[in-house]
Amino acid sequence: MGDVVIDDVSFQDCSPVLPSNQPCTSEQFACANGHCIPQHNLCDFINHCGDNSDENPFICKGFSGRCNFEFDLCSWRQYRHDNFDWLVKAGSTPTIGTGPSSDHTLRDPSGHYLYLESSFPQAVGDTARVIGPLLSKRSSQCKVSPQLY
Repeated sequence: MGDVVIDDVSFQDCSPVLPSNQPCTSEQFACANGHCIPQHNLCDFINHCGDNSDENPFICKGFSGRCNFEFDLCSWRQYRHDNFDWLVKAGSTPTIGTGPSSDHTLRDPSGHYLYLESSFPQAVGDTARVIGPLLSKRSSQCKVSPQLY
């Protein structure tokens, strides 16, 4: 019982950053520091490069599956056949003593996150669903991973 919030959804395989003396291949991203990382580690809210160049907003703009909820639901959408909706929220939640004091992206109260008010008037058995973008099944390593801080 209580509130649930979601922010900075990412899909990751936890590949380590490996130094490279060779140019990056077409299946790799060239980090600003000269390291090469797999393309699938690009724009996943995890600093694989070590210099955060793989999370550069100019590179990641419009990247499929990436959403920090700062402006809207991105390519995520509300499920129409549930009982109530998720909300994009900044700051504290309406229920006293719940919710984050800041979001994960901006790390301050002005940052937004996806929020679900699960207390009254919601009842046991009520559902709220949000649907993310369709992701490729090519990677057996693909998974949703919460980031706690």
